[in-house]
Amino acid sequence: MSYTTCTEDIKLIERTVSSLANTERSIAQGSDEHLDMILNIQRGFSNVVQFISTLVNAVEKNFNLYTIEQAKEMLAKIHEIFHAAESLKDSIAKTSLQGQINSQLEVFCNELNDLREIANDLSRYRVNMDQDYNSLFND
Repeated sequence: MSYTTCTEDIKLIERTVSSLANTERSIAQGSDEHLDMILNIQRGFSNVVQFISTLVNAVEKNFNLYTIEQAKEMLAKIHEIFHAAESLKDSIAKTSLQGQINSQLEVFCNELNDLREIANDLSRYRVNMDQDYNSLFND
């Protein structure tokens, strides 16, 4: 084996080691970015859960004060929440994140169920509609 061949082989080894090190750094960076993304999603869910919980409490508190028109307006706006929630859950289902945010997703779904209950109560007792709002919210 000539010295030139050995030098070329050593350079190949060095490039291979460098490539492995770069790949490892990329994985570490990607892992950090993935963790950051998961933490951001968790914070987002936490905020949304707080908003929904606050809304449910407010509607419960003011339930008997709503006029029929106000209750109808509330129901229309609440319907927007369910539409957005469905879109969000569909987006999550298309990713590999569902397992990593499962507990936050469960809390989120529980809050949506509380909101669905209060929406049904508004529908039945304030608007006096026969339609059950569960049929409108496809969760």
